[in-house]
Amino acid sequence: MSTALVIGVIFTLMLAMPAVMWLTKLICPPKPEEEAIHRGIEETRRREARRREKMPYHRG
Repeated sequence: MSTALVIGVIFTLMLAMPAVMWLTKLICPPKPEEEAIHRGIEETRRREARRREKMPYHRG
Protein backbone atom coordinates (compact mmCIF):
# COMPACT_ATOMS: atom_id res chain seq x y z
CA MET A 1 0.00 0.00 0.00
CA SER A 2 2.81 2.41 0.81
CA THR A 3 4.40 1.72 -2.59
CA ALA A 4 1.22 2.85 -4.32
CA LEU A 5 1.19 5.96 -2.16
CA VAL A 6 4.78 6.84 -3.11
CA ILE A 7 4.05 6.26 -6.81
CA GLY A 8 0.94 8.42 -6.51
CA VAL A 9 2.88 11.24 -4.86
CA ILE A 10 5.57 11.16 -7.54
CA PHE A 11 2.95 11.13 -10.30
CA THR A 12 1.10 14.05 -8.70
CA LEU A 13 4.31 16.08 -8.38
CA MET A 14 5.18 15.40 -12.02
CA LEU A 15 1.79 16.76 -13.10
CA ALA A 16 1.73 19.65 -10.63
CA MET A 17 5.10 21.21 -11.48
CA PRO A 18 4.24 22.31 -15.05
CA ALA A 19 0.92 23.68 -13.80
CA VAL A 20 2.64 25.71 -11.07
CA MET A 21 5.19 27.08 -13.54
CA TRP A 22 2.42 28.04 -15.99
CA LEU A 23 0.36 29.77 -13.30
CA THR A 24 3.42 31.60 -11.98
CA LYS A 25 4.16 32.98 -15.46
CA LEU A 26 0.54 34.09 -15.79
CA ILE A 27 0.51 35.88 -12.44
CA CYS A 28 3.97 37.43 -12.65
CA PRO A 29 5.27 37.47 -16.25
CA PRO A 30 9.06 37.57 -16.71
CA LYS A 31 10.75 40.88 -17.41
CA PRO A 32 12.13 41.58 -20.91
CA GLU A 33 15.69 41.32 -19.56
CA GLU A 34 15.01 37.84 -18.20
CA GLU A 35 13.43 36.78 -21.48
CA ALA A 36 16.48 38.03 -23.38
CA ILE A 37 18.78 35.99 -21.14
CA HIS A 38 16.75 32.80 -21.66
CA ARG A 39 16.53 33.43 -25.40
CA GLY A 40 20.32 33.80 -25.58
CA ILE A 41 20.84 30.57 -23.66
CA GLU A 42 18.49 28.72 -25.99
CA GLU A 43 20.24 30.10 -29.09
CA THR A 44 23.60 28.98 -27.69
CA ARG A 45 22.22 25.48 -27.03
CA ARG A 46 20.96 25.20 -30.60
CA ARG A 47 24.24 26.47 -32.02
CA GLU A 48 26.24 23.97 -29.94
CA ALA A 49 23.93 21.11 -30.93
CA ARG A 50 24.43 21.93 -34.62
CA ARG A 51 28.19 22.12 -34.09
CA ARG A 52 28.19 18.72 -32.35
CA GLU A 53 26.22 17.17 -35.21
CA LYS A 54 28.92 18.24 -37.67
CA MET A 55 31.73 16.65 -35.65
CA PRO A 56 32.99 13.33 -37.04
CA TYR A 57 32.20 10.20 -35.06
CA HIS A 58 34.98 8.33 -33.32
CA ARG A 59 34.96 4.83 -34.79
CA GLY A 60 37.27 2.49 -33.11
